[in-house]
Amino acid sequence: MSEENVQIVRDHYERLDRALAEYWAVPDRSVESVLERPELWELVHEDVEWKPTFSPERFKGHEGVRRATSDWLEAADDWRISLEDAEAGANDRVLATVTIRMRGKGSGLTVEQRAFMVVGLRDQKISTMAGFVEREEALEAAGLSE
Repeated sequence: MSEENVQIVRDHYERLDRALAEYWAVPDRSVESVLERPELWELVHEDVEWKPTFSPERFKGHEGVRRATSDWLEAADDWRISLEDAEAGANDRVLATVTIRMRGKGSGLTVEQRAFMVVGLRDQKISTMAGFVEREEALEAAGLSE
């Protein structure tokens, strides 16, 4: 099951990055055009809980994740998430190493940050996502600390 979980996480991030790339390539884009794509939600449990890397808030369910993602899309001139690596953790968790690239809409400032997402799976769908800046904290949360 652990390799299946890793593949689910890989597939999710591939779909997300592809949707974001297509979103930014269209001049007259709408946030809904990216967030309503069925392929983005096929691998995500309907009662998912997401704690983003750079936010103190937690977002619940597809609607909560859509709302948070919409806010970030509206605040950016570009925003991409690339998966670098994914490894199986304990208890149906996967540690995903991602690179987040974002250019602010008003400032034009570009930020690139490596982050670590601990992704929990239930019923072969993503049920929790928690972001970390420090790899050691993420390893512990994924049940991989030594």
